[in-house]
Amino acid sequence: MTTALASTHSPVIDSSPDKPMWKVIIAGVVVATLLALGLVILVVLYLKKAREKAQNVGNKCHHIYEDFSGQKEETT
Repeated sequence: MTTALASTHSPVIDSSPDKPMWKVIIAGVVVATLLALGLVILVVLYLKKAREKAQNVGNKCHHIYEDFSGQKEETT
């Protein structure tokens, strides 16, 4: 009876650093991180602009009774 030894080199387990797959994974992670960072920056800028716009509208508003001098109470 003769037994054949299994090959010690398996293409499934082979993950040599020469393969470009790890470069693709790193590039994908970098691109995803940059996109997420860009989205965060856009949201922050949008919220800042919305807050400034709301403050400007609040400063322009005044109550109608401020226009009538007869309704203002004078302090002595």
